[in-house]
Amino acid sequence: MKNEEQVRRKFSKEFKQDAVKMVTEKGHSIAEVAKNPGVNYSLLCRWKKELTVL
Repeated sequence: MKNEEQVRRKFSKEFKQDAVKMVTEKGHSIAEVAKNPGVNYSLLCRWKKELTVL
């Protein structure tokens, strides 16, 4: 059962870029980075895919 007051989190473009850079430039695993800011693994994978295509 979902909490009716659950709010969808929004992340800034800068936050997304920083999280992806930790994976692509600093050598951290996606799972490791996803744990730190509390971002879902699959969401971070999507950001990586979207931001590395540019």
